[in-house]
Amino acid sequence: MRSAARVRLGISLLVATVAGSLAVVVPTPALGVEQAMRVDTVVPPRPLGTAGLEGGGVVPKFTEPETALFHMVGASWSGPAEGASARIRVRTDAGWEPWTALETEEDDAPDAGSTEDRSDRSFTRPLFVDRAHGYELEAPGTDLKVHLVREDGSRIRLKPERRAHASDLPPIGDRGSWGARPPRAAPSIAANLKMAFVHHTAGSNSYGPDDVPRILRSDQAYHMDARGWNDLGYNFVVDRFGRIWEGRAGGVDRAVVGAHARGFNTGSTGVAVIGTFTFVAPPNAAVDAITRLLGWKLPYHGVDPGGTTTMNSDGGTVTFNTVSGHRDSDSTDCPGGRLYERLPDIRAGARSQTASTSGGWESLGGHLTSGPAVASWANGRLDTFVRGPDQALWHKAWTGSGWTPWTHLGGWLTSDPAAVSWGPNRLDVVVRGPDNALWHRAWDGSVWTPWTHLGGQLTSGPAMASWGHNRLDVVVRGTDNALWHRAWTGSVWTPWTHLGGWLTSDPDAVSWGPNRLDVVVRGPDNALWHRAWDGWGWTPWTHLGGQLTSGPAMASRTENGLDIFVRGTDNAMWHKAWTGSMWSPWVPLGGHLTSDPAAVSWAPDRLDVFVRGLDNAMWHKWWRPTGWGT
Repeated sequence: MRSAARVRLGISLLVATVAGSLAVVVPTPALGVEQAMRVDTVVPPRPLGTAGLEGGGVVPKFTEPETALFHMVGASWSGPAEGASARIRVRTDAGWEPWTALETEEDDAPDAGSTEDRSDRSFTRPLFVDRAHGYELEAPGTDLKVHLVREDGSRIRLKPERRAHASDLPPIGDRGSWGARPPRAAPSIAANLKMAFVHHTAGSNSYGPDDVPRILRSDQAYHMDARGWNDLGYNFVVDRFGRIWEGRAGGVDRAVVGAHARGFNTGSTGVAVIGTFTFVAPPNAAVDAITRLLGWKLPYHGVDPGGTTTMNSDGGTVTFNTVSGHRDSDSTDCPGGRLYERLPDIRAGARSQTASTSGGWESLGGHLTSGPAVASWANGRLDTFVRGPDQALWHKAWTGSGWTPWTHLGGWLTSDPAAVSWGPNRLDVVVRGPDNALWHRAWDGSVWTPWTHLGGQLTSGPAMASWGHNRLDVVVRGTDNALWHRAWTGSVWTPWTHLGGWLTSDPDAVSWGPNRLDVVVRGPDNALWHRAWDGWGWTPWTHLGGQLTSGPAMASRTENGLDIFVRGTDNAMWHKAWTGSMWSPWVPLGGHLTSDPAAVSWAPDRLDVFVRGLDNAMWHKWWRPTGWGT
């Protein structure tokens, strides 16, 4: 296919939301003007002597009983953190506070070799002290430095936010609501998200609601100014009141690479609870907030909150629970014993939260690495096709009385397959191959034909429809992101024809009668767009609204009737129909999709829809006039 001028589907980017949504007030403190934070790094006075630390040896003791006001403090030194101990007490207006251990932050760090890696010093976690103006410190004395987080004199106005989100996304305070600085560099985004690590910040448990934005700004200043990182290390932060805050920049719905689990940052998200939970139980509000967050975040990326996954590091492959504590990745107490013991509750709650929106589906097993395709050549007959973990084509059929086992059909797919039938006991399947060209094979009633190369340069999976005996129409997205078409006329394949548009998904196509072809795609505004061949020519592109997070699927039950299925912004399935005279509204059908859906009708009173689920298996839902069932 040769490149052609890019033709956009439309210039009107209308806001028409597929997913049911509700306005959510982002949890902010009492709004007002607050102070930006900076870090002053000082070399403390010479030690007064030595002191013994619990669990450690003899270490130097430093004192600075009077200094400018600070809100957070940490320490660093040359040499390893392993085996080292540090503790501090601070002086406030009320006098000297009790001694507090400073946890080392060796493993709460960027990955080795990353642009953020600063592994030449050992650091403690920062300790929030609210308002202090003196300290005594017991810590290793080799090139010791103290990092004092203070107000820098510039003023920040916290931003109230009111945003509409999909109903399963919990309220999340954005960076403006706590006065975040811009990151030093653009955030890194992983190819996919596989798991979450839960942390505690190892700070005070007695902060108030209005202290939280200052704590977040102080943590960010410590990570950026003292540690030299691009931004706050954690992706999300939860406070003891059950509020969730966006941490590192890059988008709450993206696989942003953090600096929280050295060696395992890429492919994980870090959730830190403000406080210390070594011996103190975390508040239920905080546990519930983590559950809500991970019950949305992990399934959004196709991850089962109750499952396991493998992560790669310099030491090889490691298996983790998809919700793990930081201590599972290295020798650290984080997230504290009392929070760690709540992780099974968090996993179960997050998984239950997902399952509650996924009822009414039949599991058909398998291990899919693509969305499914489906065709029907007779009443009560269904043939499904998927790409398996070996990238080959696999087939499973409903014979009218039961499902056949999965059958291996070979090939090397680089897209979702597409399938159609133009007659009894006939199946045609097309895929994008490893050369990005179109490939075809067929079942002729007795055997599968060999794979046939049909050329082109595809940037999507194909779609295929048939409006008559021995007729096939294939549409794809080309290298110009436009729609392209070619057809089998019964004796020859036509050349590729450019049909314009600007696609951001695989297309889908269906025919409800002779010389009729309907095509739907996701456009550059993520809405649904439609055009049709009516026997005389192609209709213009028509905007059908919605906010899609997948390519669409389409089936036809009757003449001049269309049923369309998509994944919405809540990752559930949504449905819209053309009744012959008008389009119905979008209707939610539940589930949790991790692929484009596939749909087919084998009778006017029957619709069958197939998707890939959270477990990468195939799931099925069907409709009869009495309603949706399995």
